[in-house]
Amino acid sequence: MPDEQLIKQCYEDYQSNLHYYQKMQKYYQGESDVILEKSDIDRANVSKIEHNYIKFFIKKECDFILANDVTYINNDTDNNLEEIINMQFAHWKKDHDKKIFRRSLLYGKSFELYYVNKNAEFCSRIISPLNGYPYFEDEELKLFLHIFKKTLDKNTVYMDVYDENNIYNYKNGELISTSPHIFNGVPVGICQVDDNEKDTLFNDLKCIQDGYTMNISDGVHELSQYRNAYLKMINLDFDDEDLSKMKRQGILKMKGKDVDIDWLIKNINGDFFMSILKELKDNLYTLSGHINHAEAIPSNNSSLAVQARELAMRNKTKSNIAAMHNLIMDRIRYLFRYIYVLQNKQYNYKLANVRFTESIPNDNLMISQTLSQAPEGLISKKTARGLFSFIDNVTLEDQQVKKELSEEENIDLDKVDLDE
Repeated sequence: MPDEQLIKQCYEDYQSNLHYYQKMQKYYQGESDVILEKSDIDRANVSKIEHNYIKFFIKKECDFILANDVTYINNDTDNNLEEIINMQFAHWKKDHDKKIFRRSLLYGKSFELYYVNKNAEFCSRIISPLNGYPYFEDEELKLFLHIFKKTLDKNTVYMDVYDENNIYNYKNGELISTSPHIFNGVPVGICQVDDNEKDTLFNDLKCIQDGYTMNISDGVHELSQYRNAYLKMINLDFDDEDLSKMKRQGILKMKGKDVDIDWLIKNINGDFFMSILKELKDNLYTLSGHINHAEAIPSNNSSLAVQARELAMRNKTKSNIAAMHNLIMDRIRYLFRYIYVLQNKQYNYKLANVRFTESIPNDNLMISQTLSQAPEGLISKKTARGLFSFIDNVTLEDQQVKKELSEEENIDLDKVDLDE
């Protein structure tokens, strides 16, 4: 039986942190905390200009790491683990890894819940801290809570609690059923960046993005609501009711003598305004470790120069790559447990590895020249193939080359039509 007191404490801790994660989600969706003063001229019109750099940087980092498919490497001399893994994941969505990684960059962590679907296929469900909670003891995952509501039942809170052997189903806090699972461990993979939610773009950039949104919105508000000028009228007789009519028609009917109508203009220092925006924008890029590619491109456009410009991004994403690597290794471990239970075939997940190919240009010509000048026997063909950006699957490429060479060797030259 589950420890009801422990589950209750976990749920209360989940509730206490939920507001913070919900704010993260709002910022990703472009709903910041910036509040603008409403105009006295038109109270329904508030010019709020959102610049969602947090979302922009998260997507850019995700594409930098996962624009190319993750490659599985086989270190098992007896089994082709790479082929087995790719076959088992063939029915997964193409953008699955990107979705879970974006949530990790936003919230500081995200989860994969593993299960077997009705077709007896190994699957995973992406869960964020908005509806999931892990409980650890000595850095070992002991419990996982999945809290959710059904589409047509918004008033009922459902919760599935997973431990090493069972799934406990709750409805509005009451245990309604229990069922076993096959994974011999809490079937959850975790992608957690350094320092959890404290090492996120939201935590680093929120205040600066708020300042940028506030300043640029104030500037647009000044112009759109005529706050940079006031209409000055001397010796002009009119009723207050005529103001809205004058504004609508765009005509001033003058009554009286020596009438003078003019604009009282504010002297706004545009350079000062632009310098503040530039300073805020530069701080956003500096703290995030990103490069503003909209700026002038250096004359040196070689692949090495581009890679040098992206050095800060590469250093920044190393820890994020490690977090994603940990998740995928958990995924492979539970996949091999699934294969063992359903097919009685045992594989060692430690003999599988993962490689990420960053989305930066490679100079394949330079690589070819370097390999041609390397001493014979220094670099294996498998390692050499892995250096080329256009080869995604080294093992499959090796098999294809052997197949083509074998077909060429089996050609009977006496039967070949030379003219053809």
